[in-house]
Amino acid sequence: MSLLCRSCNQCNGSGAAHQPIGDVSVVAAPLQCDRSSHACLENGRSGETEQEQSDGEDDFTAKPGKATLAYNKELDQHCTELLNLRDKMVKLVLKMEKLCTTMKGVNDLDTFHYGETGRQMPLFHTWPTGCFYEISVELLEMYRRELQLKSLIVQEIAHTRSCDLMMVQLSSWLYQPYIEEKARLLVESMLLETGHRVL
Repeated sequence: MSLLCRSCNQCNGSGAAHQPIGDVSVVAAPLQCDRSSHACLENGRSGETEQEQSDGEDDFTAKPGKATLAYNKELDQHCTELLNLRDKMVKLVLKMEKLCTTMKGVNDLDTFHYGETGRQMPLFHTWPTGCFYEISVELLEMYRRELQLKSLIVQEIAHTRSCDLMMVQLSSWLYQPYIEEKARLLVESMLLETGHRVL
């Protein structure tokens, strides 16, 4: 009786010598079988081991990946809010430019009709037309420079790694260094002069 190969169950028993051990006959000569099936089995086992290792690595790296994705999503949301604020500032500066252009047109028309000295009776309480235009230009320059600063902060804040630099950017955003203290006084004075603000 010849034993079959345990790996592939294929054996060519022709010419194989058997040595009896008790009631069982074992093959003394090497068995003739297809060794490719052995290689397939070994490759299959090694493939399963590599698959298990890769699955373990995937499970290990999945959590950091999810954390990074959540962080990027939150950062993107904050950057979107900053962009929306910047867009509102752009619209505000554009309105100021249009108003400044209107004031320049009124001043040029007044100069054309009444010369450099202007009209004897001012359009409003006491200020000449040129004073409104000068203050409009001054306020526009303040807000234009402030818009440039905030646009730069919006571009760089997401790439800043230094905590000190981030605090500087935050302070610059909150305290508006280019908007001078006299800006509010100038606006209130214009409103009083035109009658839009009552004492």
